[in-house]
Amino acid sequence: MTYVIVFMTYVMEKHGEGIFLYKQPNLAMFKTLRLLAIVSRPEFLPANLGSLVMGLAWGINPPLGSVGESAILAALSFAIITFVSAIGAQLNTLSDYELDSMEPRKERLVQALSILGRGRLKSIMVVEFLLSLPLLFLLLLVQPKPVLLFLWTVAHFLAYAYSAPPLRLKSRAWLAMCTLFLVLSILPILFVYYTFTSVLDPLFFLFLAGQSMTVYGIIIPTEIRDY
Repeated sequence: MTYVIVFMTYVMEKHGEGIFLYKQPNLAMFKTLRLLAIVSRPEFLPANLGSLVMGLAWGINPPLGSVGESAILAALSFAIITFVSAIGAQLNTLSDYELDSMEPRKERLVQALSILGRGRLKSIMVVEFLLSLPLLFLLLLVQPKPVLLFLWTVAHFLAYAYSAPPLRLKSRAWLAMCTLFLVLSILPILFVYYTFTSVLDPLFFLFLAGQSMTVYGIIIPTEIRDY
């Protein structure tokens, strides 16, 4: 999974262990991974873990029929939402390159994309998308629910539409807010939730509303410069 690889590279860089790795024969590969880690925004990985935990908490009803099957479903759903999240972050990095170049605090992000190359990042995104397809197929094979395919499709569309032209929803006032609600909170949690259950719990949707407002309230201060 993209974020697992890039997050490990990001942590090693932060702790200085990357210096040892770069002395090995695979210097170019680790340099590419380091750059990919930066442009993929691994700081969002804990948010995906949060979506997994919240979806599990609402979707699983004890007693569990099969712990092994539940673990496989959890791993598949987490991998799928992580791929979508990674592609969305990379699209945002690509689309905001000119904007970020005027923001001093994003200098490291801009430099990483310049070295990595826009063409190479686009190729990586295509590979990530193709890798996610068999995972989705396996999940639908175990849980043949059309709603999962629908949520996955909507998530990919919004990941593109939020940052990339011609829609670029992040520049369209209230549409930006609604899109953030969906991609950061509602869709990933719903995906995990429906992986384990098809029961519509009104309290769950009330929880989603509160969770979305909390996430957006935290994101606003970091996004205000982009707006």
